[in-house]
Amino acid sequence: YALHLGQAPGSSRLRLEAIGINVGAEPGETAKPLVEDGPIAYRTELPLDDWATRLNAAGIPAAVSYHAGTYLCNAAFYLSCYLAERMSLATQSVFIHLPLDARQTAAAGSDQASLPTALVGEGLRLILAELAEME
Repeated sequence: YALHLGQAPGSSRLRLEAIGINVGAEPGETAKPLVEDGPIAYRTELPLDDWATRLNAAGIPAAVSYHAGTYLCNAAFYLSCYLAERMSLATQSVFIHLPLDARQTAAAGSDQASLPTALVGEGLRLILAELAEME
């Protein structure tokens, strides 16, 4: 498995990204394909809906998301899937956007949504346990 993590300022829940798209663009730039010969998108085969249900039942806010953006997070997810396919690896990839911690938003003087790091960590432990059971 390839578990990729990034932060999503403004989010109040773990966002389980289902799709990585073959588009890359830095803010303010024109979008272009990440890989000229790559498919339009990859969708993870991992059970994101089940994970979101289990996380929410455990009191950890989570949701499946269908767009990882067009910058670094999406690129990491898409390229992980692309390389696994091209190299004939059995690797299954997923990208999870994590909320900022309250200390991060406070240090920035922001009123953005946040989630305690301990709760985010517990959510990641639950996902890792799910992956271990899939073996």
